[in-house]
Parts: sequence; structure tokens; C-alpha cells
Amino acid sequence: MSNFDKLFSFGYPSYTKDPELYYNCIKNSHPRYRAEIFDIYFSDPYRYKFNGVDHIYGDVMGTPLPEAHIKSLLKIQKEFGIEVSLTFNETYPNRELVEDIPTLKGFVAHIGKYYEMGVRSCTISHVHMMATGLLQREFPEMRWKNTVNHIITTPQQVVDYHTLGYNVINLDRSLNRNMDMLKAMQPLRKKYPDLILSLLVTEGCMPSCPFKVEHDTMGGKNPDWSYWQHHGNMTCKVWRHSMNNEMPRAGTEMIWGDLDTFNEYRGMVDYFKFSGRNMSLPDNTYDQKFVWSNIAHIKGQKWQADNGNLNGAIESGTPVAVADYFEQVVTTNPGIISNFQPLRYCKTSHPTTLDKVAEIDKETIWATGKGRALNHVLKNCKNECWDCHACERTFGAPDVDSLIEVNRDVSILQGHANHFKGIKISHE
Repeated sequence: MSNFDKLFSFGYPSYTKDPELYYNCIKNSHPRYRAEIFDIYFSDPYRYKFNGVDHIYGDVMGTPLPEAHIKSLLKIQKEFGIEVSLTFNETYPNRELVEDIPTLKGFVAHIGKYYEMGVRSCTISHVHMMATGLLQREFPEMRWKNTVNHIITTPQQVVDYHTLGYNVINLDRSLNRNMDMLKAMQPLRKKYPDLILSLLVTEGCMPSCPFKVEHDTMGGKNPDWSYWQHHGNMTCKVWRHSMNNEMPRAGTEMIWGDLDTFNEYRGMVDYFKFSGRNMSLPDNTYDQKFVWSNIAHIKGQKWQADNGNLNGAIESGTPVAVADYFEQVVTTNPGIISNFQPLRYCKTSHPTTLDKVAEIDKETIWATGKGRALNHVLKNCKNECWDCHACERTFGAPDVDSLIEVNRDVSILQGHANHFKGIKISHE
């Protein structure tokens, strides 16, 4: 068993059309790649009727999986021993989920369906439900995970949620930039040896985004509605797709600018969680395998992959570094660790190629003196950007105290701008 086993949790790319594509990529991947996966998480929200009204609970991302994809995931668990994890991450559940007995029984049966199929891991956001102890009694072998949307940032919160019955504590992404608090968490691991700590490595959301609660609530309550085609035109899409999106402050992604930085974070949590349920794998006619590649990182990376597909870049001669599994990255030619990303794929015939790491890294900000200095700052900047501006000055961008300043002129807001300018509200 390697020290890198079960180190990463991956979200299932829920917009993938072909349910066999992900399974085939996992099957074709190196055995060590599979061994490094802690779990693959997915969503199947609970739909029910209460007082004659249809309701849904469970998925703020609005990415429920069709049955064929769920069957494919269960096949992965059975054949390769990679745990799959059911996810209910909506933090504003309706009262009847606990209060109304038929609704409660229906929810227990919904989880029970997966328990009978062998699922032993579940993210459950409903803390009142956990407080009843009902789920723990009904499903004694289930590993319960809180949602990262619970915003757990202190040791006391960890203890409180663990006492409720959560085996895995997904810490808030703000701790990616607060190593001092991560260090303060470490005595918990000795006092509670069964406690499992996780950090969300990748998320493009603005730190402590003031729109996030409403965004998540809208997504959870309206699964067939797209936030990005409506309200997103006033929020994330305004400051993304500009020079600001290159800066770490535009998201909460963890930056591992060197091997020492990675090892610091690794020593303080049990595994790292990668987002990705909003992604898709396009259909392909040839066999694919998942790899780690440093062509596709979005923060300060010159080279880009086509939605994770490395084949075009490889065939065109674009410098690409490919590792069949993560341990290869850190033991062969590590460079800038966070420039490597998982769930990139290429033809099964493509070999490991790590001779281009230095060439690609040299094209990123992280290989410069300023980049290395920023890597150090980010460990403890606590996302207090208003009087820091280290990101802007490293990337050559104008100082902004808040990302909300960017493109706030209503005349250039996308999508909804004309709609709002045309509204006349009577105060009579």
C-alpha cells in the first residue's frame, strides 16, 4: 500500500452524455491512479410531494445523475473497489423532511436503496436529521460526511459536527488560505482518531462570495433551471473571463507552488477533494485513460487543454506533461505541483511524459520570483484581499478591494442588464 492511496475525492462529471465513457476511462487508467482515489461523489436528489406540492432536496449544483450513470458508477465500485459517495449538499432543507413521517420514511427509503446496492458513503447536509440519530441507526456501516457548505472553520465546529455523527469533516475552502487554523486543528486528530479531515482543493467561487447562499438555494430548489443563464449574469460571469480570473483571489483554489507546500497541506488533512460535477466528458470513439497533466490548470497557466482532452495538444506538438498517477508527479519531476490536474484524459497508448515539466512551468507566473513569493503569501492571507493586493501586483492587474467592483457598470452587465434598466416600479 502506498502513502498516496485514497488521497483524492473526485466529483463525477455529471453533464457527460455517455454513461460508459467515465467507466472506460477509469478501467483503462493505471491501477495506481485508481488506488489514489478516496471516492467518487455524485447526486440523486430526493423528490417528494408534501401538502400537494412537489419538492426536491439534495443538490445545490443542479446536477442529478440519470440512472444509467449511477449504474456505471456502482460498476466502478464493484469492479475496482473505488468507493462511490451519495451527496445531499443543500443547506436549506424544508422542515417536513424530519417533521412529516411519510416524507421522512421516503427519504430513508431513498438512501436505503443505495445502501442495499453497496453504497457506504454519504454527504448529508441536514444537521437536524443527523441529530435524530435515525440515519446512523438505519445505516450503521455508512460513512457520513458533512457538506463543505457548512462552512466549518474552527476546531470547535469540527468537534460539534463530529459529535452529531459525521465521520468525515469537509473543512471550509477558506482554510486553503489559513494554514495557521489548519495547524490549530491538528490536536483533534489525536483526540479523535476516527476523525477524517478533508479540504476542497478546487473551486472557482469568489472567497466568501455574498451571492453564494442564494445561488446554492436557487440551484437546490430549481433543478431544471440554470443559474448561469440568469442570475449568474450579474455575479460570477461579470468578473470572470477577464484578467481577474487569472488571479488566485478570484477563487479559493489551493496553490501548491512546490513540493514542500504540497507536503505541508498533506500533513494536515486526510484527503483532498476536487470539484468537477459541472463538467462533462465528450463522446469519443477510441479508448481513453485518465491521467494527471500540467497543461490544464487555469490559474496562471499558458497552455490549455480542450475540456480535459489532451489528445489535440499531444498531436499538435504542444508541450504536455503526463503522469499516469499522482505519485509519479511528486517522485519523478514535481515542479509546480498544482499545475497538474487529474481527470484529464488521452489515448491509452500515450506514455508517461514528464520531460516537459520545466518548459511548461516556466510559462507560468509560479516559476518566477514574484510567483514563489505569492505562493508563500497565499498560505496565510486569509482571503483579506482589500488591503493586500499581492495577487494584483504579481499578475500586473489594477488593485481592487473587492471583485464586485469589476464591471459593475449596469450598462455593460451581461444578460439581465437591459431587463433591469427597463423595469419601472411603482411606489404608489
